[in-house]
Amino acid sequence: MSKKPKIIVVLGETASGKTALGHFLALKLDAEIISADSRQVYKRLNLGTNKEQLSVKQHLIDIVEPETRFTAKHFKTRAEQVIKKLLKEKKVPIIVGGTNLYLESLINNYTFASENLALRLQLQKLSPEQLQTQLKKLDPVAGAKIDPQNKRYLMRAIEKAQTKSVAGQQDSPYEFLLLRPEVSRAELYTRLDGRVDERLQAGLWPEVEQLLQDGVSPDWLKSLGLEYKYLTMGILNELSKEEVVSQLKFASHRFARRQATWWRRPDWPAKINVVATKEQALKLAQKFLNNGSGR
Repeated sequence: MSKKPKIIVVLGETASGKTALGHFLALKLDAEIISADSRQVYKRLNLGTNKEQLSVKQHLIDIVEPETRFTAKHFKTRAEQVIKKLLKEKKVPIIVGGTNLYLESLINNYTFASENLALRLQLQKLSPEQLQTQLKKLDPVAGAKIDPQNKRYLMRAIEKAQTKSVAGQQDSPYEFLLLRPEVSRAELYTRLDGRVDERLQAGLWPEVEQLLQDGVSPDWLKSLGLEYKYLTMGILNELSKEEVVSQLKFASHRFARRQATWWRRPDWPAKINVVATKEQALKLAQKFLNNGSGR
């Protein structure tokens, strides 16, 4: 039996139900949630990032201002600080999120090379097409998976590929149980489409308009992808409202497919337990915390 401290990870495609599952487990297990979402770290990005008020404590949400650089290295550092605090308090840390590089950095215990600012400045000058061409030369697998119009993700992937020779990984001091809610592709698409409509009705247009009025760069908002990209384009009259809705729904489907593809990689670091119900997830979590291995 492993003597390592145990951490539960709830991952899944966007709209798969991972937040609800993480909340359920946190209530049952006297746990707190650590968000592993690369957009929820930003203040004032609310509806588009699906921030929810839960009855358990959440960490790493609303911690930096828009346009602040926040990488997987920053996430890992901050997450490990929270994990140590929770373990000291005898609480179970539950990581909830779908940002793959954040999750991998923690599970694989990545050590990161120093940031190459000169490389970043050089990449910022390139078009999405040029970035994708460069990424495909460095990492064909990543180049085929990442949205070819998302400069932020393309730049991040190039930086990761460029530093592979000096960045590494070590054996993790923690043991992980990975849980993923089971949802059919058809059901996922229905949820995604419904969520787009719900967020628009709830005030997503005014949220993005306010961010732009506050001086947040439209290019930065576009780099976030999905809601912030397409609504910014709509507000700038680059797309009609009808085009915003249709293209956002299509992009959400595509993003969910890419998330699922990432976890099916043969070199994914840990077994993922697909769970059909919250009760099934709870049984696995209780067994894991008591005596079982999750990897």
